[in-house]
Amino acid sequence: MKKNRDDFSELILAYQTSDDQRVNELLSQLFNRLEMYLMVVHKCSKDLAPDLVQEAMHRVIKKMQSQSIKDARSLLAYCMTSCKNEYYAYLKKEKKRILQHSDVEIEELPTDSSPLAHLIEEDRQRILEKCIEKLNESNKKLIQFLLLQPEASPEELTRMFNISYANIRTRKSRIIQALKDCFLRFSTS
Repeated sequence: MKKNRDDFSELILAYQTSDDQRVNELLSQLFNRLEMYLMVVHKCSKDLAPDLVQEAMHRVIKKMQSQSIKDARSLLAYCMTSCKNEYYAYLKKEKKRILQHSDVEIEELPTDSSPLAHLIEEDRQRILEKCIEKLNESNKKLIQFLLLQPEASPEELTRMFNISYANIRTRKSRIIQALKDCFLRFSTS
């Protein structure tokens, strides 16, 4: 029977039997695979990917030690999700750090060094601002608050807007859909 190349269940078995040589060999393969995943799928830099994989795998190995991972066949998917979450947490921290240590608004930072990319980003921001202006006053206030305070707690949101958190989530979802539709209308015209 041919072994599935996505099946790293042997890693758990090698770990449980204290086969350190096999564990190291499989971890090396898994680390390389996860680094490629972050770089290709999530456009993570080559310098950053190994650090993120290391952090994520530290948690995964702790789970393996506590025998919390029940389905060994889904180990790769679990590791990929852990790495993706680690990458997004890093991006979130980095965005927060930039905002705290800079007078420049995050929207003003070009995502690419080329002037064309900067112009495209400015155009997208202009379209988004027009779309937000078309919203009714209460929706406009909600989305502007959420854009400025993405880390706001549910309690803070319910207190500020005097509606339940479930209603806020529903309104947010509808507002985002309305903004997407508006953005598509503006960008295709």
